[in-house]
Amino acid sequence: MYTHCPECSTYFRVTADQLRAAQGKVRCSKCDTVFNALETLEENLPAGQVTANEDAPAKRKPKKPPKAKRKKDGKPGRLGGLIKGLASVILILVLLAGLAGQGAYLMRDTLAQKFPVLRPQLETACAYLDCDIALPRDLAKLALEHKDIRLHPNLDNALLINGKLQNEAGFAQPFPVVVLTFTDNQDRVVASRGFKPEEYLSNPEMAGAGLGARESALLVLEVVDPGPAAINYTFDFK
Repeated sequence: MYTHCPECSTYFRVTADQLRAAQGKVRCSKCDTVFNALETLEENLPAGQVTANEDAPAKRKPKKPPKAKRKKDGKPGRLGGLIKGLASVILILVLLAGLAGQGAYLMRDTLAQKFPVLRPQLETACAYLDCDIALPRDLAKLALEHKDIRLHPNLDNALLINGKLQNEAGFAQPFPVVVLTFTDNQDRVVASRGFKPEEYLSNPEMAGAGLGARESALLVLEVVDPGPAAINYTFDFK
């Protein structure tokens, strides 16, 4: 069998064992080109051609092919692989940051409540995103003082209730729902109802601003008289 160099067209005589040992790779003794002998393999030597003296197949060199050939073959080099891997890592980080940002947006009220140190950053972000952050809430810091309950001076079968809602916390918090409960002499509930801020504040527009730190607001309720069975009453916040 014969093969020839694609660069200088020099012919070589080769055997199947030689091709098998070198996996088809041979080196041209004339121009030193390494090529695949199987691609130019011929059964007979063309007329007028002679074989070169050095026709032994060359073993594959352990070194990597030149970068130019790797690029020509479509195989990425080491630098290309590194860049591709880095780009993948950056993309993953961007996606994770996006998910974290979306989670922070949806849970902004909870984050501001549990981690007050984050509130300034969350408020800054909401200034750009056109969103609001709920005020922190601590019902234990709310108290109703100077409570006064009496028959309504202008309405029949009605009671007039006054009090001062005090915020003892060092931060502003939303006005609560005030739950008024009447019980009898055996602590059984006679009547109970929750009142929203708009129902007990003299100025309903105050409800959206919240109750400032260590500030108070007047509470006024007009309720139906629950009757003589109502001996006691309590206030709770929700």
